[in-house]
Amino acid sequence: MLTRRSLLAAPLLGVVSTGAKARRYGPIPVDLVLVLAVDVSRSVTPDRWHVQREGYVQAFRSREVRNAIVSGPVGSIAVTLVEWSSPREQRQVGGWHVIHDDESAFGFSAQVATMGRYFSGSTAIGAALLRCNDFIHRAPFVAPRKVIDISGDGKHTELTFVEMEEGPSLSYARRTVVGNNVVINGLPIIGARDTTELPEYYEHNVIGGPGAFIEVVENPDDVGNFTRALTKKLVREIA
Repeated sequence: MLTRRSLLAAPLLGVVSTGAKARRYGPIPVDLVLVLAVDVSRSVTPDRWHVQREGYVQAFRSREVRNAIVSGPVGSIAVTLVEWSSPREQRQVGGWHVIHDDESAFGFSAQVATMGRYFSGSTAIGAALLRCNDFIHRAPFVAPRKVIDISGDGKHTELTFVEMEEGPSLSYARRTVVGNNVVINGLPIIGARDTTELPEYYEHNVIGGPGAFIEVVENPDDVGNFTRALTKKLVREIA
């Protein structure tokens, strides 16, 4: 018979279904529910996308992140990764994962290592935040903290003339997410065109909620640099 403990220790990377098993056994307690929202808009070059993907893989293999995960009262976190771009382009990669030990952390990193890139549209940060907020509130977990960790190398596009579609405003999305007790942290990526003011833009327009912060990536073409920035950010969020 499956127990709550066996769900947390399940094979296949600790993946947790939002279906019958979750409803049967009730919400699963974790220290943190975390959405990693990864920008895959057209300004992200193929090389930089590969750097980002490898950065997430290496960060969850790092001892610093794994130690932070097991240091909480429960000793586990729930995490999922979402690719985002245009107003209707958001994709959850591989579902939710409960990470509670080295095996489950390496399992999640292995899942990320195989993900493909599905979008390359505009930069609809507002739509991405609302979709990630929806993923969080449909997830089968109970936690004292819920966080959207959003990366990006550009500002929010209010109207996309290529797609001929207008997404929700960033200000509305930010208010909605924070009003639902979800913290928004930012990973602004410097290096694309006109991004020198991006950290300030994220500070004033994107992040929100108690203790919200940004971690700047200044060289997006270097895997080691991206991994270090992401690892530092994840340790701060998790611990």
